[in-house]
Amino acid sequence: MHDRYDDRDIARLWADEALLDGWEKVELAVLQARVNLGEMDAATLETIRQTFASNRPDITWWKQKDAEIRHDLNAFVFERQRHLPDALQHFVHDEMTSFDTEESALLEKLLLSVAVIEALLDQFEQILRDKALKYRHTPMMAVTHGQFAEAESFGKRIASWYRLLIEARTALNESKAHLRFSKVSGAVGTYAEISPELEAETLKLLGFEPYYGATQILHRTLFRPTISALGGIASALGQIAMDIRLGARSASCIYQEPFGKKQTGSSVMPGKKNTIIHEQQEGLWAYILGCVSALHAVEVTWEERAIAQSCVERTALRDLFHAVARMLSNAIKAIDGLCVYPVNMMTEIVKTNGTYAAASAKSKLAKMAAPFGLDAQSCYRIVQCAAFMLGNPTHDENLACSLVEADQLLGDMQAKPLEPEPRGNIRDIIAEGLLKPVDSLDITAEQIESWNTVLHDIFADEDRLRAWDQVFSLTHLLRNEHVIFKQLFGA
Repeated sequence: MHDRYDDRDIARLWADEALLDGWEKVELAVLQARVNLGEMDAATLETIRQTFASNRPDITWWKQKDAEIRHDLNAFVFERQRHLPDALQHFVHDEMTSFDTEESALLEKLLLSVAVIEALLDQFEQILRDKALKYRHTPMMAVTHGQFAEAESFGKRIASWYRLLIEARTALNESKAHLRFSKVSGAVGTYAEISPELEAETLKLLGFEPYYGATQILHRTLFRPTISALGGIASALGQIAMDIRLGARSASCIYQEPFGKKQTGSSVMPGKKNTIIHEQQEGLWAYILGCVSALHAVEVTWEERAIAQSCVERTALRDLFHAVARMLSNAIKAIDGLCVYPVNMMTEIVKTNGTYAAASAKSKLAKMAAPFGLDAQSCYRIVQCAAFMLGNPTHDENLACSLVEADQLLGDMQAKPLEPEPRGNIRDIIAEGLLKPVDSLDITAEQIESWNTVLHDIFADEDRLRAWDQVFSLTHLLRNEHVIFKQLFGA
């Protein structure tokens, strides 16, 4: 992983020093288990332990030896043995295969790395919770298929992000149960050189349980839940990043990631505030999915073992944790400092000309119109007609024929108010029976006239008119959102 995206805690856990310390811890645990089972005297173990403590692994020596023999675990064993008297050297790594040492060390590293991710999740979840409650009464437009849909609160949108993250967090927590199994069962897992009792005692000291049925290595399907859960966290953060980027577009900016007072948005265009944090989020998301895919691809190995799995794990596991940690750190910074524009959010609602309540209006109209002989399909088309009357952009073929004409048009438009006069509201068009034919809909003028007549009759009644107006109130549309906040946040 490029150091630009490193996480300090993950880097410490996956550093060479930590790798060798982990291997030494397992080797000493095996010796302690031998002592506990009466296979070795305690004084010999103490001599080895003190010798190791007085002679920390020499990283440079180890790497040079690895380059010579092309086997990093053997190079480590030789590095440790060289500090011991000849009579004690054979105790180190006795009757063990490489992954008898490596598996438990790797599992411990995975669990510690998961703990780093969980600590970052704690911070981010609290930020999302606070923001959701802060903006629970801030209305905005929900968007589906890139089109305005219905009104919601910004707090509810944040709550949906929170729930997405909780699902991924749950999967990560559950995955840890699969990382509690390890092996010290010999070259092909048959206990030919090392006893099941020694394995059990060693793993007990290290905090693991024996994995019966291992080959030379643990089945990599044990790692799959954790790897997939990390990918799930990245996907949740990727969804948040995409939502923020879409809402930060210049045409209608409703929120933006924080922008430093000395920050520059572009090397050539000074007026820009590029969404660099969330663009990086989406790039990291793509990289993480690549790591996940690679790690899943090497779950399958030739018979008892081949080395394909090892080379991928050396890089992809480390990078996976680095990238997820970076995404979480980015999210903590970006959402905690998010710039929110409630007026712009409300402006979007106004610009929908009432279609923010179109679904509720359709349902309410169908109930009101049934006694007047209008079926549900007609009510759908009535609301659709009203919406299309107001929502379609003006079709203008008077294009500029030269850049001079384009400049003239720009000047004319800049001299006028940017916002045109309101074009109406579907609430009033329907209640007052003001439907008109729309070119983009296959509805005849006669049908429109018939509908307007019925609408006049329906809304001649003041009670029905008041009930109709209520459909367009935010109090009505968002009345049940409180259930989401109660269930997710207890508030």
